[in-house]
Amino acid sequence: MEEYWDNQSPRWVLDTNVLLDWLIFSDRAALPLVEAIESGAIDLVSNELCRRELARVLAEADLPADVSRRARALVRFDEHVTLYAGDPGAEVLPQCRDSTDKKFLELARDTRAHALVTKDRELLRLARRVRELGLFKIIDVAAAIRQLPDSL
Repeated sequence: MEEYWDNQSPRWVLDTNVLLDWLIFSDRAALPLVEAIESGAIDLVSNELCRRELARVLAEADLPADVSRRARALVRFDEHVTLYAGDPGAEVLPQCRDSTDKKFLELARDTRAHALVTKDRELLRLARRVRELGLFKIIDVAAAIRQLPDSL
């Protein structure tokens, strides 16, 4: 796979569930990933569509977090993300069974991300096909942590 980040921090897309592990649930398993995001060792990218989904999920009544924690989560996200508003890529992506996940694939493609970090089984099933296209990796949190820069 071609690397676009020589001498730069890796550019990653995180799906909503991984973001919730960081921002709401403080998942200990994701702590090295959180440290990498907050230190700037990786560049977290998103777009307005994915940010809106995060805001929608943060507003859901069944989310086990009080209103102030939800608000802080969105502020924290905004502090550490670069919002992408550029043109879509030309590469054709594999079809995802869950159409709501398509936005994460497109964002990773459009930003020329190194990886899409996800807990979603349907997205993880596309990993080999996306990698064969030479676009980006689709990896789970454990694999993402293994790929963090040694300097952390």
